[in-house]
Amino acid sequence: DKSRYVLEAMDYISKHYNEPDISVGTVAESLNISEGYLSHTFKKETDYTFTSYLTLYRMKKAMTLLKDCRVKVYEVAEQVGYSDTAYFSAQFKKVTGISPSEYQDRSR
Repeated sequence: DKSRYVLEAMDYISKHYNEPDISVGTVAESLNISEGYLSHTFKKETDYTFTSYLTLYRMKKAMTLLKDCRVKVYEVAEQVGYSDTAYFSAQFKKVTGISPSEYQDRSR
């Protein structure tokens, strides 16, 4: 069972994942709790660090967006909160094992 704070943090991510400056700090601040407490509780209850959960969430959204082959990789990167396309591509490859453009090709 997840605590209120973890549920609220997950909800916050689902609404703000497209903002490049989202962090455990910004979320903790919005919930009026300490960053350390949120980090610890989030990891304990989800088995993910806040950052890895956020990355995974963004990648799931990216996969959905990439299924539309008309959309460009840099546009997807921006839509899921990455201002740096190369960094986005590296993260995507780390999570899925293939690059965003390969993923897009396979989705055709």
